[in-house]
Amino acid sequence: MPNPHSMPEIIEFWRNIFLSENPLQALEKIEGKLPLELNRFIDLEHSYPEPYFGPLDDIHSNDAILLLINPGNIQVAQENIKEHNDFIRERFLSWNRHDYLDCEERLRVHSIAGLQWRKKMQKQVEGVLDRKIEFLHTIEFFPFHSKSWGHLSKRGAQYLLEMGSTKASMNLIRQLSLSKHRIPILGIGRPWLDVFEKFNHPCVDEYSSDPGNPRAGHRVYKINVTEEGTPVVIYSSCGMHFPRAIEPVKKIREFCGLL
Repeated sequence: MPNPHSMPEIIEFWRNIFLSENPLQALEKIEGKLPLELNRFIDLEHSYPEPYFGPLDDIHSNDAILLLINPGNIQVAQENIKEHNDFIRERFLSWNRHDYLDCEERLRVHSIAGLQWRKKMQKQVEGVLDRKIEFLHTIEFFPFHSKSWGHLSKRGAQYLLEMGSTKASMNLIRQLSLSKHRIPILGIGRPWLDVFEKFNHPCVDEYSSDPGNPRAGHRVYKINVTEEGTPVVIYSSCGMHFPRAIEPVKKIREFCGLL
């Protein structure tokens, strides 16, 4: 889960990218050039993309999946960019489940902000699901570090939705949905609804703390990516965090099939 005898497409896709001498050029050959209107908002010149975090070929029954928008702005000093990129490349080429479970010290060196964020987010997911999680796998809708997702979400939408990495991510999400272990698949950010709509998986149920108001403080969406499998549950609010309020938490659990 996924099948140990076949590498998930998303891992194979990015492994081939990072095996190349210049991963950014290799990615451009596959995806094509970024639309000009996107270029100035993406930290493409310096930092390698980070499309996911976790051993997606070795997911256990007490793990959880979290779908995110993008890795955010890079927080590495210019003189340390090469070392940071080398660390990213090594992670995608050689890390296994043990490496991910035992990565705290290495993240303290290469990405202390990322480590702190992951710890905080795992506690939030555990609170929402009301259970302990061994590992929180994350998958990014858009793999590049960017200076402003607000601009990215409005520009070049077709390019983002048609990226090969997006298609590979969607294939893995479908595969995970069918797992007999029913791994929770949560997401933060309304743009994921556009991704699922693009792949013919519309929202089948939703909750709003203020029905009729598109800017309601709490919105929860349920998407079925397979007929009998685990649904995807997306939470949307004004920030990248999960709620503490009773009603939206209850609705997330209900849509996940935990109530």
